[in-house]
Amino acid sequence: SLTRLDSNALVLVSNLGLAFIAHYNAPAFYMDLEARSPAKFARAVAIAFGVLTVLYTAMMGFGYATFGDHAASNLLLNYASSDPLAIVGRLATGASILFGYPLAMVGLRSALVGMSSSLSAEPALPAAARRAFRSLAADASRVPLIVALLAVITAVACAVEDIGVVVGVSGALLGAAIVYCFPPLIYGRARGASTPQAVYGLIPLGAFLGVLGTYVTLRG
Repeated sequence: SLTRLDSNALVLVSNLGLAFIAHYNAPAFYMDLEARSPAKFARAVAIAFGVLTVLYTAMMGFGYATFGDHAASNLLLNYASSDPLAIVGRLATGASILFGYPLAMVGLRSALVGMSSSLSAEPALPAAARRAFRSLAADASRVPLIVALLAVITAVACAVEDIGVVVGVSGALLGAAIVYCFPPLIYGRARGASTPQAVYGLIPLGAFLGVLGTYVTLRG
């Protein structure tokens, strides 16, 4: 039933957390925007997220209307392997992943390099740790770092058969962190003592949703 609501709905919340994560490339997108301004970027984001909401809702609705509670995490797995339209859908999905992968990789590498660069100047860390982070952030480590990241990601992809687990766990943990936990911390660091304390209330909410979403995803 479309109106049934139970704890499994948290899996959907976790998936949506991943589906709408675009924060890691937002600065790059903003810098590439012609005649950029916060107002223009806000309009672009609203249009993009609006289109995505319509697409996600339509695909979920069509999938559930077709297969009901038997819908798989990857909806294409519900169709026969010989179905010609399903084959086209699988090819399109593969192309989307192949050409969209560099965007995610750029964000991941940039975040790791930026974090390493910041930690390399952290006086509280041991000298050996600072040297390791400085080496990781150096240009000479660019190719080894990318190869290592690809190796880890490929190993996880080969080991985990259910894409729903990957999407659910990463959406619950990363989505909750990026959407609820990190923004208040960044805002508080920027505003300093004038930051309203209510802003930090999002942090325990994010932690709760992240842990609960991960538990429900793994339990299912």
